[in-house]
Amino acid sequence: MKKTLFVTFIVLALALTACGGTSDAQDAATTDLQSGELSLQMQLTIGTFKLEETDLAVDAQQASELLPLWQVLRDLEGSGTSAPEEIEAVLNQINDAMTPDQLNAIAAMNLTREDIFTLSQELGLTNGQPDSNMAGGGPGRGNGSGIPGVGGGGGTGAEGLTPEQIATAQAEREASGGGNRAALGLLDALIDLLESK
Repeated sequence: MKKTLFVTFIVLALALTACGGTSDAQDAATTDLQSGELSLQMQLTIGTFKLEETDLAVDAQQASELLPLWQVLRDLEGSGTSAPEEIEAVLNQINDAMTPDQLNAIAAMNLTREDIFTLSQELGLTNGQPDSNMAGGGPGRGNGSGIPGVGGGGGTGAEGLTPEQIATAQAEREASGGGNRAALGLLDALIDLLESK
């Protein structure tokens, strides 16, 4: 109960301290992101990683602003009891902390479910089969494949599936709420990235 109140307080405090409004460029970039295949949260998460390969990468100053927001979002997502409005408020703050150029670049990436799979593989969060690093069942770890009923329990279960089939199954799981572990794993990895700056 106290943790929920604390998180709610943080969200409200962040909302009150936010700048008065967003620019037209920021609004346009946000609209482009909201029309994408993936959720705003997933686009911002994956997009921030992909920006590392560009001159629009998050710098140390921006990371210090984004880090507490992503940490609050991680706590909200991990609690399982947070209200959608709380998550939306933090996502709006994260969105506002990004520059219009960064948001436009992320929107132009046209991120898809395949990008979730690819990034998860690159980060070692999933490889289509059980992995000793994933057996612990912590955040971002599941049965290795991230697909319900696939992997774990003795056999990989993912043998014979193409990466596209695995990515589709994972994305469908995420869309139905079952991909929370994968999303939490990506959030943890993003927080690590921001902490390293």
